[in-house]
This record gives sequence, structure tokens and C-alpha cells, in this order.
Amino acid sequence: MTHIQKEALQELKKMWIWLYQHPAHDKKYYVEHVVKVEPPWKNHCPLCALAEDNCKECLLLWDNGHGSLCSDPASPLSKWKETHLNNPDYRTWYAGQMIDITQNALK
Repeated sequence: MTHIQKEALQELKKMWIWLYQHPAHDKKYYVEHVVKVEPPWKNHCPLCALAEDNCKECLLLWDNGHGSLCSDPASPLSKWKETHLNNPDYRTWYAGQMIDITQNALK
């Protein structure tokens, strides 16, 4: 893992910690109003910001043969996206899984 990838993973972890604490918000809100990254990260993700074309950076975190965190319908990210804002318990649950996945990758 390169130094840049490690920094992106740390940013990803920070984002998911914030989203865990604020389940009524989404990644776009975090990027635009909390960290105010310029230019905004592609797909509102620090890992996607590293990709030149199609992002495959999260395959380092999630690769069970059914796609990446973004494309696998069984991934915690996909489940978090599908969970309605009026269901903060599940949004928090899936955000916690994202924190765990990111933390394990940083070890």
C-alpha cells in the first residue's frame, strides 16, 4: 500500500466515523460541507479520487467476487445507500461496518 493510498484510507475512515455520528447525512454532504475538498472527490470518495478512469480502489477493502464496495449489492456501502434516512439505526450499523472494513485495511 502506498503512502497516498494509506492517506485516502484514513480520509475514508474519518468520513465513515462522521457519517456514523450523523446518520441523517450522506457522503455528498460530508464532502461539500464538512471537509470541503476542492476539487470534490469523484463519487464523494477519497479512494475514487485516486483513480484515473474507472475506480477499482475499494477492491483492496472488499472483493468477494461480486464486485466492489460500490457495485456489490451485498456490501455495507450498498446497504447503507439503500437504507432510508428515517432509519438511523441501520444507517449507523452499516456505517460502523464501513469503519471496521477501513480500519482492518489500515492494519
